Amino acid sequence: MKFNIFYKFIITFFMLFYFGQCFAQDTLENILARIKPKNVVQIHYLETRYIGMLSKTWYGNGDLYSASSDTFLKHQKEPEQEIMAVEGTQLYYFKLATKSHYQMLIDENDSMTSSLTAIKAMLSGDLSYLRKLYDLQLTSTDSEWQLHLTARHSEPNNKAVRVTLKGPSEQEIRQMEVFLPDGDRTVYVFEPMEIGLESTKKKINELLGQLKAE
Repeated sequence: MKFNIFYKFIITFFMLFYFGQCFAQDTLENILARIKPKNVVQIHYLETRYIGMLSKTWYGNGDLYSASSDTFLKHQKEPEQEIMAVEGTQLYYFKLATKSHYQMLIDENDSMTSSLTAIKAMLSGDLSYLRKLYDLQLTSTDSEWQLHLTARHSEPNNKAVRVTLKGPSEQEIRQMEVFLPDGDRTVYVFEPMEIGLESTKKKINELLGQLKAE
């Protein structure tokens, strides 16, 4: 997977932790006012990629973690183990099968990684900055809420990346759908969040250790 697409995936994974518990009849301002994590969070996910050019479907699963306002992790367990994380201004990646490590500094002025800076905007409740990166549309009914994000800045000659988050009325996120410029589509289904578990703290430390190992 090209790293520019990887960057766009990273933010969609991490964003789900910060769109509170109640969406019905809500506003973006209210959501951003309560996005800061109060404890460690773990959520299991199922991932399905619809790969148009290859006419095939890819399946995976794993866990997402939030440790603080600056630390986010994605641990893919199947079909093969991979760990991705953002910690502060650093981006980390580790593939266990090949022992491959990758690390880079997130540059707010780099167009390839600018979407990652939206994380900081959300954590600080900076709606104006978030809107510089995405067109946002929040809709809700008696049974469901949906939040649509469309990237303002896309690759040359490409359509913009689009993301839709959704869940039952007055509940947390249950599904995320990512539409890529090349026509590929990825759907994530999430189980309920587990918050504040000691086992989650230990797992986060273990994964960070693997990411940063020489």
